Amino acid sequence: YLTINMIEEFLKINITTYQEEESRKKEQDSNDITIICTTIHKSKGLEYGTVILPYTSDDISNTYHSGLGVNIVDGKVRYSFGSGNGNMDYSEGYQVDSESLEQEREESRILYVAMTRAIRNLVWFKDLDCRAQECWENYLEVIE
Repeated sequence: YLTINMIEEFLKINITTYQEEESRKKEQDSNDITIICTTIHKSKGLEYGTVILPYTSDDISNTYHSGLGVNIVDGKVRYSFGSGNGNMDYSEGYQVDSESLEQEREESRILYVAMTRAIRNLVWFKDLDCRAQECWENYLEVIE
């Protein structure tokens, strides 16, 4: 038997390890229900009968990125350096508050794209134990 939790675990492992599974080719004359798992970025410009959004309780306010971040502020290049352990070093002029605000704006634009892909149904999961201050779940609750 197949459960939603089994599908979630399978997808989580494949996404984490950058695995790809080739889908079986479907007969064109079939009336079977088609399920497509894709990223929001890849779905841009497409429409689906039902869109399911998992992990809406994940924190979107964290500006930490491993490696190097480069931004242009007032025509000057500003850098942020991630050490891999969560610590960040910033060059002069790097504004964490404005970067956080821009990241939240970008997340709301991505959520808008996801929501507008749905023709009939938009399904999302509410985590009753969610502790994130900024997450898609909070944006979606306002819309409800």
